[in-house]
Amino acid sequence: MRLTFESDLHRESLSKLGFGTWGLGGNAYGSVSKDHASQLISYAYARGIRTFDTSPLYGDGRSEGLLGDALGDVPRETYRLITKGGLYESGSEELRDFSEVALNHSLVASLSRLRTDYVDYFLLHSPTPEEIASGKANQYGLGSEIENGIISSFGVSLKSPANYSLINDLKFIRAIEFNFSLMDQRAGFLSKKEANTADLFKIARTPYNFGFLTSKPPEKSPPTSPLVHLKNWSQQQFDIWHASREIWAKIAQANMLSLEDLALIFVLSADFVDLVIPGFMKAEHIDSAVATAKRGPLTKASRDYLVDIYQENESKFVVTK
Repeated sequence: MRLTFESDLHRESLSKLGFGTWGLGGNAYGSVSKDHASQLISYAYARGIRTFDTSPLYGDGRSEGLLGDALGDVPRETYRLITKGGLYESGSEELRDFSEVALNHSLVASLSRLRTDYVDYFLLHSPTPEEIASGKANQYGLGSEIENGIISSFGVSLKSPANYSLINDLKFIRAIEFNFSLMDQRAGFLSKKEANTADLFKIARTPYNFGFLTSKPPEKSPPTSPLVHLKNWSQQQFDIWHASREIWAKIAQANMLSLEDLALIFVLSADFVDLVIPGFMKAEHIDSAVATAKRGPLTKASRDYLVDIYQENESKFVVTK
């Protein structure tokens, strides 16, 4: 099938395009210099990207500090910041603390690094069902920060789309973040099933599926470097994603698109998604994403076609966590 785009040029999707900065922390996709990272942030802003997603987990606060430095002289009302709390890293050890004291301390530290007096979105970072239950009645001690505008919107960043139903145990959230890509469309189906999602701001991350939906995918086996987060995935999942990417590569080729463009177009076109946050490590990646967003969304027929392909081949996209 030949993919088609909506003809209304006013439907361009640049406003839905953000910048996920995990890679700039230096502990996700390899090391990156401070100068290069700062230049990427400034370049993204100059190209029209106005939302930046970060976390204390990303380089033990390094990503937040880079954003604060790069955007420090930019009018604050012209961009949005998403940061998180509850999940941290000390060396190679993952630390989890969703207590009121820890989250308040995390927020204060994030504001300092980001050089701002408020964040647009503050998200619980990959909480478990037990951690959700422990704080649902009291906004995790952040009620005054929410009321006073230090946190404009409170929400949750899910570890996996399989945890989508956790939103039913969160009474005060206004935003939800989840993985969503051609290879993992679970969030699209689950969002339709959950009655409590209608008023939530929905943030889709990993549109390139951890690099497997790009022209230069990861190696055949999980990396061993502690600076590359893909080390946490199994060989089984690597085999599945390498094999199944050919399904999407053929569709991209038939439509004279790069695999990256097809992957991003699909997520930007999803009508239930409000914001998409790919990660960028080079200026040309930003240029490509901006050009893709400016094309506007796919027609409903084309979106449905790509969803049907996923459903027909869902067993080939099995995510092992």
